[in-house]
Amino acid sequence: MTKSICELQNKNSISTELLQEIKKMENELKRKNDEYEKLNANYREIY
Repeated sequence: MTKSICELQNKNSISTELLQEIKKMENELKRKNDEYEKLNANYREIY
């Protein structure tokens, strides 16, 4: 019983870490997309 509780806690910990990494990646992609949109808007103004 204790072993399965530990396994669940480990899996939960890993899941939490993965979710945090996904959130970081998501934020980075949003930031890069914002930069791209600004560059694209500037390009359209020039041409």
